[in-house]
Amino acid sequence: MAFIKTTIIEKGDLLRVRRKRKGYYHFGIASSKDTVIHFTGDNTDSIMNSKGVLVRETSIDSFVRKDELEVEFPYSSDFARDIVLERAKSFLGQKEVLGNTYNVVTNNCEHFARYCYYDEKKSKQVETVKKVAGTVKNVVVDVIEKAKMKKVK
Repeated sequence: MAFIKTTIIEKGDLLRVRRKRKGYYHFGIASSKDTVIHFTGDNTDSIMNSKGVLVRETSIDSFVRKDELEVEFPYSSDFARDIVLERAKSFLGQKEVLGNTYNVVTNNCEHFARYCYYDEKKSKQVETVKKVAGTVKNVVVDVIEKAKMKKVK
């Protein structure tokens, strides 16, 4: 399973777009070759607060903007495309996904899209950031401990 850059999509595809200027991916589920369902704000997908964020269906052009569209390839959901799409459609217009409003760490566009596609509410981006933060924390703690030991000598 990998994401590939493409302009060809089918309903039920797991989509992502790398927001080049901001350094993150925005996710959605293709509802047709021209539209996508995603957990987003009115005019932006980079919202740190949940005000105005809900599950919307927008044009692919609005979703992609000036960035590049990527599709999970090959199709790897255990669900048929129609089921993935129905799962996404069931949230249309809602401010909550699985009982929670938008939260960049615990309930974002990737959590939504992966839930619809894989049935697991997961964000690989968040997991990566947490892993890096944990590594940085360990390095800082090691440096502090070594500095304390030098002072003791």
